[in-house]
Amino acid sequence: MQNVLWLKKPIMKFIISLGVVLLGIVVIRLISENHRAEADGTIHLTIIDIEGQTVFDEDIPFYQGDSFYDVLDRTFDLTCATATYQQDDTCAYTFNSFAYQGKVILGIKGNDFELLSDWSTTFLSFYIYDGSDYRLSTFGPSNIPFQQGDQFMIRHDEVGE
Repeated sequence: MQNVLWLKKPIMKFIISLGVVLLGIVVIRLISENHRAEADGTIHLTIIDIEGQTVFDEDIPFYQGDSFYDVLDRTFDLTCATATYQQDDTCAYTFNSFAYQGKVILGIKGNDFELLSDWSTTFLSFYIYDGSDYRLSTFGPSNIPFQQGDQFMIRHDEVGE
């Protein structure tokens, strides 16, 4: 009988700990910010190719309820990643984990340019202008916060730069 009680205590501790962790994850997801436009407006976007040449430098419109990804998707032809980081021109797959929710963009194509990364030697990096310089975004394209007049840069970079 004592052996059974000895086994029940660690199991109960594990179950309670697991429950607390799961509850924490649910609460964090519920209170996390939704980075969508609150009103219509424009942002400025600069896109730089792998050689460092500016291939796009214009204001683009956004509409109430848009995510940053929505703005890009409406303006350009995008290539996204599948669950295994293969190219997908339909952008059908959305990553949905605790660490990241949203699309991963591997390529962007405009009227006069096309940038396509392979995720192993090149990638697209997203920068936000903070008033004095561009900073690397800590958010993915589906979750980048933005508002009227913000400035962004997308660079096609090599791994290890």
